[in-house]
Amino acid sequence: MMQNYRGHPQLKVNDIDFVSPEQVDLNRFVPSAPASQEKMLSKLSEFISLIQDSDLKKLTETIIEERKSAYTTYPAAVTVHHAYYGGLLYHSLSICAMAIKTCDSYSFLNRDYLIAGSLLHDIGKTKELSSATAASYTEEGNLLGHISIGAMIVHEAGERLHLPQEKLDVITHMILAHHGKLEFGSPKTPMTAEAFVLHQLDELDSKLEVLKEAYNVTEEGSFTNKIPWLDSSTFFKPHRQK
Repeated sequence: MMQNYRGHPQLKVNDIDFVSPEQVDLNRFVPSAPASQEKMLSKLSEFISLIQDSDLKKLTETIIEERKSAYTTYPAAVTVHHAYYGGLLYHSLSICAMAIKTCDSYSFLNRDYLIAGSLLHDIGKTKELSSATAASYTEEGNLLGHISIGAMIVHEAGERLHLPQEKLDVITHMILAHHGKLEFGSPKTPMTAEAFVLHQLDELDSKLEVLKEAYNVTEEGSFTNKIPWLDSSTFFKPHRQK
């Protein structure tokens, strides 16, 4: 019960019951993705169904199913972008949606690789981060980082599923190259069109999420504070047509 005590809100607990974690909807208590778990899981299934290459489809399905609990609930980062419950899945779906539209405009791109790569590019974060809420870096995460971890997850699963070597090399390369530059943590720079596109979309989605958060606390007709992750730039928020 919420009460007022000397001008300040006070919570009075009359009764308490213990419940299992499965009974708790964490979206009600912690910062969460702007889409429901149900909606995101439906979209995930839809995107996977679009993969026509049976090898890449099986690889994507297998890896996500094996890491599903963490993949669907973990944040995409401890801080900076999509650092909320379900952020990893939301970020992956956002990139995948953009990748599909990009393929519609540039037909020479391989849509199957881009869908699989978009959904799997940050799979290493399911082991790099510690939990769905109040996440920190695991020992493995600190020592190896999500790019290396993700490449190992994909490569191991691909070998187990007897993926053709070229397909396994190409999808693993997309994981390794998705940060774009060596100085940004990628051990390889993009060497396929699909790896290049994945890097660009990953960077775009991450930076727009940061900008969105800045806009959320900025009045229309005003400038944001300096945003460290966007070269410490400030951005003007124009008035929107009512």
